[in-house]
Amino acid sequence: LSKEPVAAKLIPGKKRPELTFGDGTHGLGPNDFATIYNSPAFNGNITGLGVTIGIVGRSNLFNGGQDLDNFAFNAFGCCGRFNIILNGPDPGDLGGGEEAEATLDTTWSGAAAPGAVADLVVSASTNTTDGTDLSEVYIIENNLADVMSESFSSCEAGTTSTEAAGVPLLAEQAAAQGITYFVATGDSGAEGCDDPNSEIAATGPLSVNVLASTPFNVAVGGTVFNENGQTVYWSTTNNFYNGSAVSYIPEDVWNDSCPASTCGGNANIWASSGGASTFVAKPSWQSGVTGIPTDNARDLPDASLTAASHDPYLLCLEGSCVPDNQGNFFIYFVWGTSASAPSFAGVMALVDQQMLNTTGTLRQGAANYV
Repeated sequence: LSKEPVAAKLIPGKKRPELTFGDGTHGLGPNDFATIYNSPAFNGNITGLGVTIGIVGRSNLFNGGQDLDNFAFNAFGCCGRFNIILNGPDPGDLGGGEEAEATLDTTWSGAAAPGAVADLVVSASTNTTDGTDLSEVYIIENNLADVMSESFSSCEAGTTSTEAAGVPLLAEQAAAQGITYFVATGDSGAEGCDDPNSEIAATGPLSVNVLASTPFNVAVGGTVFNENGQTVYWSTTNNFYNGSAVSYIPEDVWNDSCPASTCGGNANIWASSGGASTFVAKPSWQSGVTGIPTDNARDLPDASLTAASHDPYLLCLEGSCVPDNQGNFFIYFVWGTSASAPSFAGVMALVDQQMLNTTGTLRQGAANYV
């Protein structure tokens, strides 16, 4: 997850205030996402209604979730159904990246499925257990959600075989209960142990996110939209939901990495993470599939959505979307697989509702088989 604030303006006098950027940047709002990926969320009866998405968190939200309300009502007129569920003592709003992660995951799972309810489960870390683990356990033990999303990462190369053997157990139980579990693959390319903001070349070994490498979850990576200099994919005006995307935009693998020899102090390894697990054998659903290596290993990712800083996701943070007397405010540009994973969880909520309508079965469990 990375983020930066940009100036925006709410223009009064319209049914829905218009969201504009002075430099012509195209940021992804909920309606843009739906248009690009041909989702029915804003033009049909499939919105994720009746589906609950469990969000794994360890920080509470700013001011009780004000940013989600501002995103829904000030900026986009949609996507505001959420609950905050405390599992034990309230860790409070931890600020920084922790707060941003919780806000992003909860906001964008609902942005992709405006009829669904996003339940953010917040667990304080203890001396022995990470809060994310506690939130995973809570969601599964309480059978809380139909879909589950996690945007945290742990380097497989720094994990012992004993530790790695315990990771799939919760994911397997989730699948057994019919919960479809999405996990972000990370933003460090093949170097899953490195900080993508590193100003030097990656120093760690090739590694995947061990949390995303189980046979029982959907590992979500990242793409980049490739407009190829064409303007046909975006309208010069916004629609009712502040969307301006016109159609699907071709996608490439997301790789924004730039070495110090070229980028100097701005060097980084930002890219969609993935590769072969060293602990997990190839699941049956990856065998014999064109394009998947015959390496007898669980390969990541399974699927990808846009995750690049080019055409970034939009997000409200720490009251940034409260307009002043002139209608000016700040909205954040965010990117990374921390955005694509909860968005894919929202897409799955649409699938769940459609399957309920057509087959009478809501939960779909381990989706990779199909």
